[in-house]
Amino acid sequence: MKPVAGWDGGLLRGEATGIPARPVVKCGGSLLTMADWPAGRGAGPGALGPAGRPLSGVGGGASAFVLRRVYAAGALDGAVVHDLAIALMGITGRLVAGELGLPLTASARGGGVLDAAAFLADERVACPCGWEVTSDSIAALAARAAGRPLLLLKSCPPPVVGGDALEAAAAAGWVDDWFPRAAAGLTWIGWACPGPGAQAPR
Repeated sequence: MKPVAGWDGGLLRGEATGIPARPVVKCGGSLLTMADWPAGRGAGPGALGPAGRPLSGVGGGASAFVLRRVYAAGALDGAVVHDLAIALMGITGRLVAGELGLPLTASARGGGVLDAAAFLADERVACPCGWEVTSDSIAALAARAAGRPLLLLKSCPPPVVGGDALEAAAAAGWVDDWFPRAAAGLTWIGWACPGPGAQAPR
């Protein structure tokens, strides 16, 4: 599966029939530092083109790793760090929405860029509070709520290991620990990452 020229891709679940229409696209925050984004649309939700107006979720990027280090040092309460991480996703989401001319949305059934805080504030959305949940699981929850396929845009391919693909990806840290549960019921989960010809991060 090649989502766009210069990208590699594959499946974690489902059949290799190309990218389904109207996917939920999770864009890793690290992809926003690629040299050809956003002008070349070489990374992020815009790379897919008009794939049925996908709903896009965006990770917190490098700032989220800073929060992890602060939390590991014992300087902040876990619930506070969780809320700050969600707020960072809101910042990167606004950045992507503005650059790509897409609206921010709290609904998993719309098109545009997901407002993670507003989505999670919905009383029907339940997930743990902690580092076992990241933008990967939030995107999976959005895909489940909308009954849509999920495409994970990452900076590297998933690990090649045996066993269940989702459990193996979580064990290797490629997705968060809660992702296999968040993705329960999804029938199609694909992945894509920049191929050898993609521009390096700035």
